[in-house]
Amino acid sequence: MPHSAAAQDTTSVVGVWKLTSLVTKEVATGKTVHPLGEGPIGYTIYTRGGHFKSVTTAANRKAPAGASPTDAERIELHKTAVFTSGTYRQEGNKVIAAAMPNGRCKVHGCKSTGPSSISATALTI
Repeated sequence: MPHSAAAQDTTSVVGVWKLTSLVTKEVATGKTVHPLGEGPIGYTIYTRGGHFKSVTTAANRKAPAGASPTDAERIELHKTAVFTSGTYRQEGNKVIAAAMPNGRCKVHGCKSTGPSSISATALTI
């Protein structure tokens, strides 16, 4: 995720980050997956106070045909977007995030920890 502001502390995650790709890796098989397809659109904001907010949508996300989406359109809209918020802390090169509880937490868990790489222009988690 490229950082929105130049001349920031290159060791801090604080700021606005634009998503440039979203790839997950299955640990057991090494298989990589693009959960929202190629070229998803999104931003994540990390505050100095330890909070984050992330909005990500599929690049090919379709708007409903009318003012009120049909049930089928509503299902597709929910399948092509991820909205997350919660708290985080940074420990060296790790960002440890705890998402606010939601339906996905029961399936995937609410806490994520991963090694990070932070430079003036990119954050990799």
